[in-house]
Amino acid sequence: MKTTNIFKNLLGITFLATGLLFVSCESDDGGSDTGITEIEPPIVLSCNYFSENPNAILEDNPNAPVDYIITCGSMKIPDDVTIMPGVTIEFESNAGFWVQGEGSLNAVGTLDKPITFSGVDKAMGSWGGIFFASNDPKNEVKYAVVEYGGGAPSSWATNEKAGVVIGSGASLKFSENLVQHCKAWGISLYYSANETQTTIEKNTFVQNEVPIRINSPMIDVLKGDNIFSENQVNKIEVRTGYALSGNKTLRKAAVPYLVTQTSGSSFRIGDGNLVVEPGVRLEMSSGTGFEVASAGSLKIAGTSTEKIMITGADEVPGAWGNIRYSSTNSSNNQIQHVIIKHAGQGANPTSYIGSKGAIYIGYQASLQLSDVHFEDIMSCVLFTDQHGIGNVQLGTNITSTNTNIVGLEDCIL
Repeated sequence: MKTTNIFKNLLGITFLATGLLFVSCESDDGGSDTGITEIEPPIVLSCNYFSENPNAILEDNPNAPVDYIITCGSMKIPDDVTIMPGVTIEFESNAGFWVQGEGSLNAVGTLDKPITFSGVDKAMGSWGGIFFASNDPKNEVKYAVVEYGGGAPSSWATNEKAGVVIGSGASLKFSENLVQHCKAWGISLYYSANETQTTIEKNTFVQNEVPIRINSPMIDVLKGDNIFSENQVNKIEVRTGYALSGNKTLRKAAVPYLVTQTSGSSFRIGDGNLVVEPGVRLEMSSGTGFEVASAGSLKIAGTSTEKIMITGADEVPGAWGNIRYSSTNSSNNQIQHVIIKHAGQGANPTSYIGSKGAIYIGYQASLQLSDVHFEDIMSCVLFTDQHGIGNVQLGTNITSTNTNIVGLEDCIL
């Protein structure tokens, strides 16, 4: 029998060489009746199975603990593939699925009959993963277990390793799943996606290296109701990339966000508006910061009972850059009920002006600042290249401890 609880590992089942398990029992009259329960072996799919069987539907066999075995790395899905509730698929070393541009993968189980994607070997990273390169709205994984993946790229088209990879311009609805024991990341959205058809919500991530990686402009597809437990890095990795556009929300999560950088880039906000919800904790890696362009806005507004924390991934002064408002005069630019620590990387009396200040205000930029505490800041708290404070509205309860360590002059605060 198959495991039907989505939050449990698969049962360990030993197969006899014949694929049959025999169970004997005594009859009431002292004789014996032999009851035979047949355990059927899995079907090994050929590497070209989906090409040779258009619009395939993989069915559940209740008598097979494992329904299908995949032996091929980058097994291509060129059209619509449907996986029915209760199906269990195991992948051999480095094997995986590649959902190509014209294909789709719909794997929607139920709470009682989840779909399982696992490795033949029950070891972290024993198989590749599932790579979505398709923008088809039918792409969905729900009520599924994804485990032991992330050991190899699932396509020659990407170097990304994760249990599930959402490729550039692709789409995927990913919800109500259990993702566990994956190497690298449980799920990775490493570049862009079709945001209207993509969501990551109500999943449980257990004992992965890192549960989630997401490119910063795509942050809105990540909802705040995911669960995280015992991951090696129990944080959501946000990789900085191209500039964010549109209206986006960085939602409160059960774990911190770890902001990492690509090619020295900050979390850039272009012609978009980013709102950081109360209760968010951001841990900023070396070389990162926030940069708001003239057409964008950044609202970091906690509450008196749910403050926002922005700190260094390394908890030392100057561990990360700063928050830079560059000539943006939006009324949405607010920093309230926030604790900011360890900013000011690279600041010194002769450094680039934009690196001065835990918060830097560009020419004619506007900001509402109140109820903020600054601590262990290498530079000063607030620096501007305007004359005076310009369009900055300074409210009450702005406090600091151990700031302007490098002794900058001309600081506003």
